[in-house]
Amino acid sequence: MDLDSLYLGDPAFWNRDDRYGWLARFRRERPVTWQAGRPGEGFPASPGFWSLTRHAEVRAVSRDTKRFTSTLGTQLFSESDEDAYLTGGLLTLDP
Repeated sequence: MDLDSLYLGDPAFWNRDDRYGWLARFRRERPVTWQAGRPGEGFPASPGFWSLTRHAEVRAVSRDTKRFTSTLGTQLFSESDEDAYLTGGLLTLDP
């Protein structure tokens, strides 16, 4: 299995016994990666998302509110602006 075959938006990934090993590999080889959207069982199709698996990148993006925003939502699927506001909570309160 390779990194391209893993979808971090799949809830089943987070139940895998070997998930920590895969996350360590993502951090080493692809700390920033595009996860193309895939429909999930019981979930709407996702347009895709950027995955940041290393602290340095998460910190840099979190501090750069001019180029990065969470005000459009934090879900893995598309949502209306109103739903993003109602469900986002603290995560969507960019300065």
